[in-house]
Amino acid sequence: MTPWPQSAGPAGSQAKRARAVLDAALKRKPSERVAFIDGACADDEAIREQVLDLLDESESQRGQAGLGLQLPQDRAGGIVAAALERRRNERLAFVEGACAGDDALRVRAFALLASVDAATPGTRILKPPEIPSEPPIAPAPEPVVIAPEPEPPTSEPTRIAAQPATPAEPPRAVPASTMWRPGQSMVGRRIGPYQILHSIGKGGMGSVYAASRADQEYKKIVAIKLVTSGMGTEDMLRRFRNERQVLAGLDHPYIARLLDGGSTDDGLPYLVMEFVEGLPIDRYCESHHFSLTERLKLFQKVCSAVQYAHQNLVVHRDIKPSNILVGANGEPKLLDFGIARLMTAEFSAEDIALSHGEAQPMTLRYASPEQVRDEPITTESDIYSMGVLLYELVAGDHPFQDALKGRQEIEQAILTQEPELPSTVVLRRAETQSRNKKLHRESVKLARQLRGEIDPVLMMALTKQPRGRYPSAESFSMDITRYLNGFPVSPRRDEVAYRARRFVGRHAFSVLAAMLVLVALIASTVGTLLSLNEARTARANAQSRFNDVRKLADFMLNDLD
Repeated sequence: MTPWPQSAGPAGSQAKRARAVLDAALKRKPSERVAFIDGACADDEAIREQVLDLLDESESQRGQAGLGLQLPQDRAGGIVAAALERRRNERLAFVEGACAGDDALRVRAFALLASVDAATPGTRILKPPEIPSEPPIAPAPEPVVIAPEPEPPTSEPTRIAAQPATPAEPPRAVPASTMWRPGQSMVGRRIGPYQILHSIGKGGMGSVYAASRADQEYKKIVAIKLVTSGMGTEDMLRRFRNERQVLAGLDHPYIARLLDGGSTDDGLPYLVMEFVEGLPIDRYCESHHFSLTERLKLFQKVCSAVQYAHQNLVVHRDIKPSNILVGANGEPKLLDFGIARLMTAEFSAEDIALSHGEAQPMTLRYASPEQVRDEPITTESDIYSMGVLLYELVAGDHPFQDALKGRQEIEQAILTQEPELPSTVVLRRAETQSRNKKLHRESVKLARQLRGEIDPVLMMALTKQPRGRYPSAESFSMDITRYLNGFPVSPRRDEVAYRARRFVGRHAFSVLAAMLVLVALIASTVGTLLSLNEARTARANAQSRFNDVRKLADFMLNDLD
């Protein structure tokens, strides 16, 4: 498999910059670090990946040694210690696999892992948590209780009180009304029949946690989405319920399924979704060194999911790499329909209040021109976002990479600038990789593959006017299929010479055979004509000699006598 070309630049300079960004990120709160890294490395995806790897390594080391956390010297402690050597998003699946078939070991290992997650940088643990060797039927006790963090943060480290060893009776579920108090940990708390294991991430509308079934009915790891603390306004609650309604109507292999839902005692809604363990689609392609063909085929699966949502009258409105996770099986999952729009009469009145003005959220980097202008959103908006996504997958840069400096610059670029052809971006990168012959050769080859078919396909998807784009995700995917199968793509279908080249490329063997037959026929015809001409010449010569002989005989028999 051909490795994908990487960004140019001296290795020493990249490492120095990555270390500087990591040092700056570690000075911030744990919940703010990833967002800070994304902003600081928006112009260089390679640096971002390097910083995230360093952050995972740093947190693992601090979680085991720097904070004085001591893991028990038993099998559960060994499994958790091995899990901490892996990246954060791989730990849950590793522990689940290592403890398969042993429910008691699984509960104990997850409780230890939760205590490590609770011991975030800047926190000192006074005493290692002790977990009972035999888990009670009721939910396992929360290993640690984190005291409220002072605002603003000071240099004084937050102290964590130790959990008493093996309580006399199983702890009761924490009332839902206490779940949204700032500074409290969600780890170990109950949401319906599920118990929170650890945090997965936070967004503009809610926080997502990994949870396991806690009522002993069956074993299952799920993702629970809750309204973020302080965001329980009427508009946010209505938007949250809108997401639940959207997911309830979608059942597709490439869309994360809604498993359950409900409301807490305070009336705040929550979602129980399929747990997806994987990487964002761009990072997955880079880590597996996917070729152009493999990236296009993976993107077609995303097109299938988006087409299904559009057929069910749902516009996603926030398609981006972080909302498309690819699991170990290589299958993508489309997530986060939090700002999706239901295009039905039943929800249209509600959607009007959620789709205009300051209430309309979006990820500006992947927003369409009509989203920036706050105009009505249609399925063509998702087509534009998918075009930006595919552009990054095949070219390695954003269509307006030079404008990723501030909100005003990127908005101006989205509304007025025409993106560079992906092949031009890749070819320019190849010029900077002249010292590395392998990367230079791969970039030149990629630019040649993009030129002619993928370039016009992406330019059509990124057209400023919605009517100029692909009418559906299916038609977008069909053009990619045409390219992969050697057929002409839609933007160039009227060019006769281009269609002829694609036909020859698609039927190279047949065309070659036909050409050989034609050459043979021409050669045979020429040979026949030459033979006929020679025969005519020989006949004329023979006739001439016969006439000479006849004249000689007539002279000898008649005139001479």
